[in-house]
Amino acid sequence: MKFSIITLGCPKNEVDSEYYAKKLYEKGHSLTTLDNADFVILNTCAFIKDAISESLETYNELVEKFGKEKVIVTGCLVERLKHNMNTLFVRGDDIQHIDRVLSGNYHPSFEQRQQFIYNGERLNLNRAPYAYIKIQEGCSRRCTFCTIPSIRGKPRYRSIESIKKEAEKLAKKGKREIILVGEDLTLYKELLTLLKVLVKLPDVKLIRLLYLHPQGVKRDLIMFIRDNPKIARYIHIPIQHASGRVLRLMGRAGGERSVKKSIELVRNILPDAFIRTEVMVGFPEETESDFTTLLRFLEEYHIERIGVFKYSREEGTKSFSMSQVDDETKEERFERATLLASLLMEKTQKSLNNKRIRLIADTENMGRTEFDAPLSDFTVRFKKPVKPGKIFKKTVKYTENLALFAET
Repeated sequence: MKFSIITLGCPKNEVDSEYYAKKLYEKGHSLTTLDNADFVILNTCAFIKDAISESLETYNELVEKFGKEKVIVTGCLVERLKHNMNTLFVRGDDIQHIDRVLSGNYHPSFEQRQQFIYNGERLNLNRAPYAYIKIQEGCSRRCTFCTIPSIRGKPRYRSIESIKKEAEKLAKKGKREIILVGEDLTLYKELLTLLKVLVKLPDVKLIRLLYLHPQGVKRDLIMFIRDNPKIARYIHIPIQHASGRVLRLMGRAGGERSVKKSIELVRNILPDAFIRTEVMVGFPEETESDFTTLLRFLEEYHIERIGVFKYSREEGTKSFSMSQVDDETKEERFERATLLASLLMEKTQKSLNNKRIRLIADTENMGRTEFDAPLSDFTVRFKKPVKPGKIFKKTVKYTENLALFAET
């Protein structure tokens, strides 16, 4: 039979979808476009209520188009809703049982948390010159706002050898930038050893790290990045907040001390790097003083890439029962933080004007600086076509609306 896959959520889900596609291919099914599919796999996100809504809306649209018996749901929504899934679904552990799902003979048990972590061949689902590699699954941290431990379970880790082999295969297929992803890369105890292996692979031209918990950012890691230009000068440290009181309420390991120490380590050892962070506004019991502390921190430490999010109250988390910030205040703080983030990033982009920096071509006409991750940050427009996957240095010009232009 012919199938199609739709992926919602983060890059980790993209990796899972490619693994699912390979498993289905091995079962004799073939990948095709959505319009030509006999059945559809919907790989969902359920991290917050908005993600659940998007997953359910997409599901309903697919059911209207294909019929309920041809749409199979997998991913985080299955784990979060469990017995409330009134639909065809399959847990990640059981993707090899897809034929049983289609025939209605699949009856999974939720008594044990699934142990799924992909560890095998993938079927490439895009032509981008970069690829994500998931090195770990699950999380042992206890952030009071987060549903991930209940959805993804305890941490599991892939072997260095399996990651190395996958990176080699992806690079031979034209993936020049390898992006390591996980719930928290600093939980991978052999991260530094892994990087020492990956930087020696000749066909891998650039390595990017996504998600480093502040408490896990150590001096030896930053020094290794400094001494190995094959690793992007892009340090992704989601701090969530800068107020010590709010960080304690959030259950963020290391608190304010780890947040400041991690940023200062990067600034002192790797001053040419850009820091990417995400911050949350409107967390329960956040005061105006707490919020002002966050804004001052972003300015004082000159954070170059900032994502701002509103707190989402999620059932099953400790913060659900805390005293909530009202929606009006939450929205007002979100707008103020977003405005500041935009101003700070505009200043950063303008500072790149007339500078010669490393670029990555994603398509013939568009690419990124090494300071920008795919789909998360900013792009660079090329004057002349460039071979996708090419990594090169060029002088860039600031144009407008945070965009850059490169003579090629």
